[in-house]
Amino acid sequence: MIIACNQPNYIPWYPYFHLIKSVDKFFLLDVVQPGKQNYIVRNKILDENDKEIWLSIPIKEREKYINICDTNIDETFKKKHLNLILNHYSKYLNIDSKKIIKQIYSFNSPYSHIFNANIIKIICKYLKIKTKIILTSEYISLNKINFENAELLIKDILIKEKCKKYLNFKTGIEKQIPPYNDLNFFKKNNIKLFKQNPSYCIKNKEFNQSIINLIIKKIRLPDEKIFYEEVV
Repeated sequence: MIIACNQPNYIPWYPYFHLIKSVDKFFLLDVVQPGKQNYIVRNKILDENDKEIWLSIPIKEREKYINICDTNIDETFKKKHLNLILNHYSKYLNIDSKKIIKQIYSFNSPYSHIFNANIIKIICKYLKIKTKIILTSEYISLNKINFENAELLIKDILIKEKCKKYLNFKTGIEKQIPPYNDLNFFKKNNIKLFKQNPSYCIKNKEFNQSIINLIIKKIRLPDEKIFYEEVV
């Protein structure tokens, strides 16, 4: 069993989806606080002059300090974001890309994790990614897990799911964000830990945006440029 876990980001960039398609099960960590400089309620696109534009979902100040699954969003942003995308990418849009963009913003939910999870599933379907996507809030409820913190939850998931290989982003692993500060856990449970190296996408402006940019412009996905390095 190959597993990855990450927060349910808003219209994520391509390395996020490469991570999803590289595993059997992808867990959306929606029972944690988003932290600083997160992409839960924001992401970037390029305008018609190739300048970066931030698309941000407005949330109340107090919503920034609660768990993602409890975060309410003001759905009035959807029309604005839809129009911005349609206008800035007007010369690239075709029937298929326009359909997927409208499908994303026609979905109604006052909760950020539900709204974002739906986006991720829509894009996965478009990319023909068949990985099972699971909200950890639902997983905890279904398996009657006593949630304490993200580190213990991830460890519990990996053990329960009989994980043999665990993939995640390079940044979190190198910063030793729990559970990546406990390499003995992975060794003890015979779980191979791999970190994704998306350096090519970081350096390339077209790929360092929301995947929306690639879908609409029909840019070839840089699969061969993204690779995984074994940590343990």
